Amino acid sequence: MEGWYEIPDSMIENNTFSPFVEFFIRIYFVTILFVGGIFGLSLVNSIFVDSMISDNNNPLEEKIENLNKKVDELTEIIKNKS
Repeated sequence: MEGWYEIPDSMIENNTFSPFVEFFIRIYFVTILFVGGIFGLSLVNSIFVDSMISDNNNPLEEKIENLNKKVDELTEIIKNKS
């Protein structure tokens, strides 16, 4: 993110572009900076949040699975007594 503004400046200084082309060179780099920054931050955030959530769910899933087994056993016992 640092020094990104130097790239279009150096491109424009070293070549003779029309003002129209210079404008689009600057717009291109600003667009890439904002879209890349927003996309990059969103991607990194989603990866961290997903990994944090998945780590917390593993013990809970095991407990739920054990409870389901116990409920199934109890329903079988109740059916057999009836």
